[in-house]
Formats: sequence, structure tokens, C-alpha cells
Amino acid sequence: MRQGWTEAHSNLDQDLQELQSVEAHITSLEDQLRIARARQAEVYQRILTAQALQAPIRRIPNELLTLIFEEHSVDQRKRNSSLIRVCKLWHELVMRTPTLWSHIVLEINGINQLPNDWRYAIECLYRSRPVLLDITVNASGLRAPTSGFHQMEEAYDSLSAYEDDESDRLWDLREESPEWTPHLAIYE
Repeated sequence: MRQGWTEAHSNLDQDLQELQSVEAHITSLEDQLRIARARQAEVYQRILTAQALQAPIRRIPNELLTLIFEEHSVDQRKRNSSLIRVCKLWHELVMRTPTLWSHIVLEINGINQLPNDWRYAIECLYRSRPVLLDITVNASGLRAPTSGFHQMEEAYDSLSAYEDDESDRLWDLREESPEWTPHLAIYE
């Protein structure tokens, strides 16, 4: 019985050493696989970039692209937001084309969204220089606020001040106010 135990113990030591060797080999293979997958991802990205650069849309002159972008004028804010995410070229083209920023529509349905809407309007005013502006402010869905009314008054005042400073750029200014705000009319 003692001899069987010695043999089993000897085999156990050999098996443990072999297991360590196999696990080390597996770890090495997993490392090699990770490196190969990373390289595969790099090559795949280079292929995608090369294919994108060869796309037919890349052969359209920037002036024609701008005209195409201008034709999609349903919602300037959504259009510009979508186009700047397509690629670096389109991002730069949209950001430096004043006509893509000249139709400002503000649908004000709550006081809380007012700061974001006015930041957007100011960005449009800046990016649209020197083209004519078409501004629509629709606050007809706005319910009477219990607080923050001064923010709305300040926003209207800033737009009125802009109108005075840049009146030569203002093509059209439309305002739709809720019935409870007759004193906020831009044209009094």
C-alpha cells in the first residue's frame, strides 16, 4: 500500500507541474489573442476610414453640399445637430456656413428651457453673421409661471436689444405669446 501511495504522490507532483505548464501556455495564448484582436481592430478601422474617404459624397464640392444642407430646412436645430456628427468635414462646413444658422425658431413651452433656448439663439446670432435673420419666438404653449418670470422678460429684452443693434440683419421677426403676456410683446 505504501508503494501505491508513493507512486500516486510522484504522479501528482508531475501532474501539478504539467498543469502549471499548460496554464502558463494558455495565458500566453490568451495574451497573443488579445494582441491579435487589437491589431485586427486597428486594421479594420483603417479600412473603414479608407472606404469613407473614397465614398462618392466626398467628391461633391463644399458649395454644393451647403446648398443641399440648406434645402433641408424643416428644423434648423435638428438638422445642424445631426450634420455636425457625420464627419469632421461636415462639422466644419456647418459651423462656418452662416446661412445654416440664420433661421432661429424658439418654441418656448416652459421657463426651465428658456436658458438653453437663449444660448442656442445667441449661438445662431453669432454663427449667422452677416446674413439676414429669420426669427420666430413661439411662447403660445407657455403656461403662466409661478416663478422665473423675470427670466422671460430678460430674454425678450435681450432680443429687443439685439434687434436695435443689428436691425439691418433682421429679415423677419415673428412672436406668438400666450394670452397672459400681452406686456411682453416685442413690438409695442
